[in-house]
Amino acid sequence: MYLRESEKMERTLLYSSTNVNPQLSALLDFLGVAQFTAPGGPANWQYRPTHMPMATAGQRPVFASADDTLMAIANPAFDPRQAVYLPPEAKSFIVATNRTAYEIVRADFARQHAEIAIRSETPCLLTIAQAHYHRWRADVAGRPVKIWRANYAFQALEIPARQPLVHLKYQDPLFEAGGVISVLSIVGCLLWVRRGIDYPQPK
Repeated sequence: MYLRESEKMERTLLYSSTNVNPQLSALLDFLGVAQFTAPGGPANWQYRPTHMPMATAGQRPVFASADDTLMAIANPAFDPRQAVYLPPEAKSFIVATNRTAYEIVRADFARQHAEIAIRSETPCLLTIAQAHYHRWRADVAGRPVKIWRANYAFQALEIPARQPLVHLKYQDPLFEAGGVISVLSIVGCLLWVRRGIDYPQPK
């Protein structure tokens, strides 16, 4: 199963051809693509020194619809270091309007959580090349922060000035409840089997 936006972006932009499209160089940079197969065979790899880290910040927000955003990130003029595309409904919530100075001190990503240490004297946007999904939660200094869909299929959130630590966590209550039910069911089955062994039926 694939997330809808990620699958559409991959199908229409990234995997529409077996060769690397040079017009998508900026998008590949944003996605952190550090290697690609070079002409001559599938075992020949070529390094891309312009690839970006998974977490970047300070971009100028550009508000656009999903279709316009998909077209924009496919445009050779797209510069993910300078701008990030957000949905129009984010405009009334975002304070930052221009590029801002920042320093990402540390970015630790795990399977279901991340911790990012950032320095910025003014509010700034933090952009993460990780698929956007509504089960992700973010907090800054213990306060919940909205995660917006960014660059069509990814994540962005606004960091208040001088708030150095960002936490992201994947939370899926339904999945967790299903896991608990599964464990209890297994334990119940094992107890039932054991009871049958301990108390054999009379002949």
